[in-house]
Amino acid sequence: MEAALKKKSRSFSFLFYMIFLPLFVSVFLVIGALQILGYNVVGNAMRFATQNPVIRHTIGLPPLAQPVSVQMKQVRGQLSAVEQTVNHLNSQLSRANRALLVSQSLVASEKAKILSLEKQVATSQRSLATAKGAAAVYMNMSPNQAAQILQLQPFSQQVSILRSMDQATQASILSGMPPKLAAKLIQAGA
Repeated sequence: MEAALKKKSRSFSFLFYMIFLPLFVSVFLVIGALQILGYNVVGNAMRFATQNPVIRHTIGLPPLAQPVSVQMKQVRGQLSAVEQTVNHLNSQLSRANRALLVSQSLVASEKAKILSLEKQVATSQRSLATAKGAAAVYMNMSPNQAAQILQLQPFSQQVSILRSMDQATQASILSGMPPKLAAKLIQAGA
């Protein structure tokens, strides 16, 4: 068995010293000669090694970056997605702006109504104040005299003045008026 082991050891030594070592030295010398002559053999070998994914992984280099065309496709896809998002947001913004314009027009309309009602309230308050002042004057007169003067006023003023009086005074003044006018005033809420 020892003899077989020696024989294998001799055949390995023969292969190493007679074939592999001279071949390695020859390749090394040829590469050196080509480098001296201006051929970039080492650079090309390194470029090949760094472009090959298996060799890159074996020597511990990170994977290669994707080609520019692939990166451009990815960027275009991302750009398309962003454009769709922007278009969606723009449509939401335009809908919101339209809703805002409708709301603003409603607010303006309601403000106009409020101003109109405020004017009516102010007019009513002035009329009421005037009617109260006139009612005080009529209450100091005799009921017949007050009825004659009150008949000369416009109908709406007659109603306002009578509303400003207490019921007993209203009754005494209405008794001095023609029955049709008194009935009309009572029906109007005087």
